[in-house]
Amino acid sequence: MIGSRRWTVGVLAAVLFLHGCGPRKLSRDPAAGPQAAVYRARFDPGPSERARKFRLLVFAAEPDRLHGEILSAVGTTELVLDAGGGQVSVFFVRDRTAYVGAADADVLEALTGVRVSVGDFVQALLGHVPAAPGGAPQWSLDRTGRPYPDRIGLKDGERSFELQIKRVRAIRADPATLGTGQPPDGALRRPLEDLDPDTLPGVETEGEGEA
Repeated sequence: MIGSRRWTVGVLAAVLFLHGCGPRKLSRDPAAGPQAAVYRARFDPGPSERARKFRLLVFAAEPDRLHGEILSAVGTTELVLDAGGGQVSVFFVRDRTAYVGAADADVLEALTGVRVSVGDFVQALLGHVPAAPGGAPQWSLDRTGRPYPDRIGLKDGERSFELQIKRVRAIRADPATLGTGQPPDGALRRPLEDLDPDTLPGVETEGEGEA
């Protein structure tokens, strides 16, 4: 199921990416601790389908540590994706269930609509343009001195994914607990292959409201 287009589109339409990690509290003072960015994310699958968008809180650290939270319209966390050390956890906050498995390119294709490694995505979030050999997705970054880029673009043929920064926030958490690929303590663990896209939270399609 993980490698299927149905899984990819289903997760993308629903989301986006802690030692076991539930949602993290944020401070409005970026100097208060380890920092995360809140982005407006947009995936455009091409002329035959409608673009989708959502709000994403994201933390990244070398070499491949990634933590993302999909935020609801009122700012609460609905789903947490955490990757690190070659592992990934997709955690549903409401029912405390985590789907855990290998962090291969299929997992981040669910976020970006383009096959991309966790390491490359982390490098882009840290402000470095990943190498793009022939046939690979093409990256573009806009930086103005913030800890995270103001804009990240990823294009593969007609498909494109874009992040536009809204704000930077400090995370009131030990950064060592972020980006480990492990679910929260007490979560019900299931194999990543069991993830059913029909159970994922919905995301507004373009034209139905502001993400």
